[in-house]
Formats: sequence, C-alpha cells, structure tokens
Amino acid sequence: KDINWRVAVVPVKDKTWGTLELGGSGSMGKHGKDGGEDPTVNPTDGENRRRTWATRYDVWGSYFPKGPVSGLWLRAEWLAIRDRNAPSSVIDLAGNGNNPKTPIVQTNPAAFYSDGFYAALGYKLSDSRWMDCGCPNMLKNFEFLARYDTFYNVQAADPVMNSRTDKLKTSVWTAGINYYNRGNNAKIQLNYNFVNNPESSNGNR
Repeated sequence: KDINWRVAVVPVKDKTWGTLELGGSGSMGKHGKDGGEDPTVNPTDGENRRRTWATRYDVWGSYFPKGPVSGLWLRAEWLAIRDRNAPSSVIDLAGNGNNPKTPIVQTNPAAFYSDGFYAALGYKLSDSRWMDCGCPNMLKNFEFLARYDTFYNVQAADPVMNSRTDKLKTSVWTAGINYYNRGNNAKIQLNYNFVNNPESSNGNR
C-alpha cells in the first residue's frame, strides 16, 4: 500500500490583493517484489518487477488578483515521479534486450525518474473590472488563455545499457478561448496547440 498525502493553504485572500493558493501532494511506497535477477524468468506472485521505493510529488499554485487586473489568473504545477517500469513495457530500438524472445523491449528495467510542469494564465471577462461596462452579456462569457506544458513523457531503453531508461521531452504551447454558458455549468472551448515532439526541433501542429 502507498502512503498518500495532500495539503493546500490560502495565505492571501482579500479584496485588495486577491486570492493566492499553494499546495502539494505526494505518494510513496514499495512497488513490485524481489524475483531474482530477471523477473520475467522468475516472477514472484505474478509481480514481474523488482522491488522499488516509488515516489510521486506534486506542487502547485494559483493566483487571482483584484483591483485593476481583476479577471486575470495564473496557475502553475510541477510533478516528479520515481518508479520502475514493468519488463517489456518500454521499447528498445537497439534490440539489446537480454530475453531472446523479446529482443526489442526493455526486459529488466532499473528505476527511472521523470518530471514536468505547466504554467498558464488567462483573463475572464465576467470577473474583470469591465463586467459592469454595459457591454453585451455575450461578451462577458468569454475567457482568453495561454498555457505551456512540458514533460519527459516518452521513454526508450538506453541503446548501450538495456536496463537504463532514456527520457525524451514533449513541449506544448496552447492558445485558447473559453465561452461559458450558464455560469460554470457548461462551456465551449477552442484551443490551438503547437507541439514540439522529442524527435524533432520543428513545431508539429
């Protein structure tokens, strides 16, 4: 069983400075069981990976200012993971696996670490200082936003050492418009994503 925790605090909340929220969460525990040098050959109780102390940590923050910039909001979050993949779940492009039946996969992986974050900002007209300007109600339902995501989400076995996991990063830039219908009960979203895949430095839409 993993141990899980989560905490959130609101150090600032008033009519002048707005609202600031900070938080974090995590989980930790032992994953897998010891089944010899190659768990695919000698699995223990069907758990085909060696025992690993696995962790997951996450921190985030959001800020909704008041005053002249009311309606603006900012959010960010960072995530880090340490774990061990199951054998045969990660590709080995060099074909160095130690199991002749599955030579193109990682057969006895070591523990890996991966992390990533996102940062976003937006402007919601219904919460802004212009909400009482006499503008048509339809305009007040719009929200404009931008976001950047990046994460080491692509994994492959190291071409020299099969047990080691190489990580490749994907980054995404997003520009979007939200239209709220009946408050927060429903909304229409229109997003444009500009993606930088790990195998290329060129943008892929």
